[in-house]
Amino acid sequence: MPNQGEDCYFYFYSTCAKGDSCPFRHCEAALGNETVCTLW
Repeated sequence: MPNQGEDCYFYFYSTCAKGDSCPFRHCEAALGNETVCTLW
């Protein structure tokens, strides 16, 4: 089951070595899809 919450920074750049033990979300749909808040 995928983790919910904040995306894993390292997985986003496909370098997370923690795998299933990582406390952050690993979502394939997020890869290469950097969305920046319009309020920034």
